[in-house]
Amino acid sequence: DQGFLERAAERTRELIDAAGGGAFVLCTSLRSMTSIASALRARGAKAVMTQGEAPKTRLLARFREHGHAR
Repeated sequence: DQGFLERAAERTRELIDAAGGGAFVLCTSLRSMTSIASALRARGAKAVMTQGEAPKTRLLARFREHGHAR
């Protein structure tokens, strides 16, 4: 249901904002991952990275470079 993915993206954004950024969001499908990532980008989220856009080691390095890894 497309409505679910929109609500999930909105709630994800709220939780990331509340946590001060720097979150890993786990999805159950590639479709969900790409849909939520697109919705987060459309809402102005910075540094949205998705599995498959770069090697895993590079994604982790970028995550650390943004200063939100703890």
